[in-house]
Amino acid sequence: MDDREWAFEMLRNDDDSVEREVTYWFYFDKKENMDRMIVAALDLDYTLCSASQNEKTREWGLILSLTHDVGPDTLERMYEVHERFAKRFGGKYDGHEYQIGPGAGEGLC
Repeated sequence: MDDREWAFEMLRNDDDSVEREVTYWFYFDKKENMDRMIVAALDLDYTLCSASQNEKTREWGLILSLTHDVGPDTLERMYEVHERFAKRFGGKYDGHEYQIGPGAGEGLC
């Protein structure tokens, strides 16, 4: 079984109702906006994984995580929440990532 087949097998057998750490990416032009979002996110029980500036683009990157299930309804709802959350603080939401398969409970942060 090659890597691609293995990945599809893990995805087919993954139970999306199992809660796991989901990692979220955001980008900001201003550090102050990112800092305000960090404070709000921590109040909502997010974990701060990383907050740093890209030397080339001068853009500020924020990585947060939150534990929840990864069912389609939840992921769609969380997408909408994060789009609004980023916009509220003058940032851009760039997506999420999570583990599947046997290591699904382990976080990426």
